[in-house]
Amino acid sequence: MSHVDGETVRQVSTEGFAPADYNSVGSSLDECVQKIIDAFANERTASWDAGDALNEAISNLTPNADQEPLFRWLATQTGCTVNRMKQLAAVSRTFEPGMRDLERAWSWHRAIYNAARRNNCLPADILATATEKKWTQRELDAHGTTRERVEFKGDCGDCGLNVHVICKKPGARAMLKGDRLTCPFCAATVAGTPYLGTLS
Repeated sequence: MSHVDGETVRQVSTEGFAPADYNSVGSSLDECVQKIIDAFANERTASWDAGDALNEAISNLTPNADQEPLFRWLATQTGCTVNRMKQLAAVSRTFEPGMRDLERAWSWHRAIYNAARRNNCLPADILATATEKKWTQRELDAHGTTRERVEFKGDCGDCGLNVHVICKKPGARAMLKGDRLTCPFCAATVAGTPYLGTLS
């Protein structure tokens, strides 16, 4: 892997692939690989570029001007929703170019931004913790949420059905813990539904 004029250029290895099977009348194999790499790179930076352009447009508004009409107008011009526009601008504004980890997806940074708002703390603090602990986007999305998990797993002694119940919602434990769980298959087919256990 090398860098030329800021672009990533990869030396292509044909190990495991027979170049003789490739008809290079059009693009060469190296050129096709580079196009794919460039496409992935462009996709990774597209949201950042859009957010930066939005913030540039916002910066040209007169002081104290309402941003909403600009967002609505830009949305109609670009085929994007207003909420998406606001999100792109906010994430790009929060993570200036020097703070962005371009090895990570833009959506990972968005998850940090949302976690910081949810937990009323600085995005830089969440970023430092997430980097140190190698948090995934799923872990960031869960950080500071009030969702609880109530679960039961077991087999029905009568019909042999394996039952696995998971409930994730605020207050789930208080609402459901200790509830008696019966076999749903037996409940639909026989009287006297077998008791499987309780949610914990």
